[in-house]
Amino acid sequence: MAISLLEKLASKENGDAMLALGELHLNSLLGHFDEPKAIEWYTKAADAGNREAQEKLGYFYLNGIHVKKNKKLGKQILGIK
Repeated sequence: MAISLLEKLASKENGDAMLALGELHLNSLLGHFDEPKAIEWYTKAADAGNREAQEKLGYFYLNGIHVKKNKKLGKQILGIK
């Protein structure tokens, strides 16, 4: 039930709900680890302006955690020149 509520909110561009869905997938809180789905939700949340998602996603790209290392993209997401 909580997942369907988060998905409903996420469909309305709610960045906090998108971030929460990313966290659930990344931390195996849905019973399984789904890294690609987690990164998809973090990206959607970051694109929706969620600062926490931007910070985490930028960190992931800068350090090659959960994604292929891409310092240029990580800096872009974080707003670093």
